[in-house]
Amino acid sequence: YLDNAATTAPSEKFIEAYKNASKIFANPSSSHKAGVLTARKISETKEAAAKVLNVLPEEIYFTSGGTESNNIAIFGLRNKTVAYPLNQHPSVTEPLRVLNAKKFILPVSEGKISIEKALNDSPDLLCLTFVNNETGIINDIEEIAARVKRESPKTLVHIDGVQGFGKFKINLKNADSFSVSAHKFHGPKGLGILCVKRGVNCAPLFFGGSQQNKARPGTENTAAIIALKSVLEFDYDNSEIFKLKKLLAQITNIGGAIINGDMQNDSPYILNISFLGLKGETILNALSERGVYVSTGAACSKGGASENLLAHNYDAARTDSAVRFSFSKYNTPGEIEKALYILEEEIKKLRKICD
Repeated sequence: YLDNAATTAPSEKFIEAYKNASKIFANPSSSHKAGVLTARKISETKEAAAKVLNVLPEEIYFTSGGTESNNIAIFGLRNKTVAYPLNQHPSVTEPLRVLNAKKFILPVSEGKISIEKALNDSPDLLCLTFVNNETGIINDIEEIAARVKRESPKTLVHIDGVQGFGKFKINLKNADSFSVSAHKFHGPKGLGILCVKRGVNCAPLFFGGSQQNKARPGTENTAAIIALKSVLEFDYDNSEIFKLKKLLAQITNIGGAIINGDMQNDSPYILNISFLGLKGETILNALSERGVYVSTGAACSKGGASENLLAHNYDAARTDSAVRFSFSKYNTPGEIEKALYILEEEIKKLRKICD
C-alpha cells in the first residue's frame, strides 16, 4: 500500500483506544456527571493537540476533516482580498474560487511559492500549503509567515497543514489558522482539527448549537476525538522513511522516468514520478492488478494530478504521466523492493505496447 498521502491505516493503538472510548458515550454538552466526564476526555485530546502545535487549547477546534477545516478558515475569516498559489489541494482552491473576494494568484516556480505579489498587494488573507500533497514540496511556512507579519501586518495567514502535521515540527507563531486531518497520521477518517489563533475572528459556517464556543456547533465525534489522543505523539526522525523513498526512486534508472520535485529536500513521505510517454492512470491500473496501490493525484480530485502539477509549470506530457507514491511508518524495505520489481516489470511491458 503506497497511497498513504490519500489515507493511512488506523494504528492498532488507535483502534484499541477507540474501542475503549466508545464506552464513553454520553453527550459532552450534557450537565450530568457522565456528560462532564465525556467533555473532560475531549479536553484532554484538545490539550494534546495544542501541545503538538505549541498553541493554546482554546485555539483548537474539532471538525470532520481537513476539507471542513480549510473551508471554515477560508469562508469564516470573510476577507475581501485573498492571495494564493494554484498548486494546492482542492479543499483550498475550490472554496477560494467561489469565495466572493478579490483574488491574487501567486506565481510558483518549481513548486516553490513566491509571495512578493502578496506583500505588494497586502491582501486580507494569504493561503499556503505546508507540504504539497502531490509532490511533497515543503514550504518554509515559518519564514514566509514571519515575513508577511513584518511587511503586511494586516494579512491573515492560513496554512493547510494536512500533509505535514505529525511528520515535521511546526512553529505557528506567525500563522493565524492551521488545518489538520486525522486519517493522514493513522487516526480515523471523519475527524479534523482547525487551529484558529486567539483574537482572530472566524465566523462559523454552521449554526444551531453552542458546542466549541459556537465556532463549530454540533455534537462532537466523541469516541474518535477521545481516541485521537493515542496517536498525538510523534517521532520526527524521518530517516527510515527517506530510505524507502530513495529505494523506490531507483526506478528512474530505467530511463524515461523523472522525479517531480527535489528528491533530497522534499517530504520523504511522497515521491512523484513522471513516466514520460505513458499515462499515469494506465500505470496505476497495471500496478493495482498486481496488488501495488498508488495514485495519480489527490483522492479528492479523481482524474489526475494535472492541475496541481501544471501549477508547478510542468507541461502536460509530464503531468499526464505522473504517479504519486506515498509512504508511512508501516511500510517496510521488503515491500518497497517488491513494489520496485513489479513497477519495473509493468513499465517495461507498457513501453513495449506503446512502441
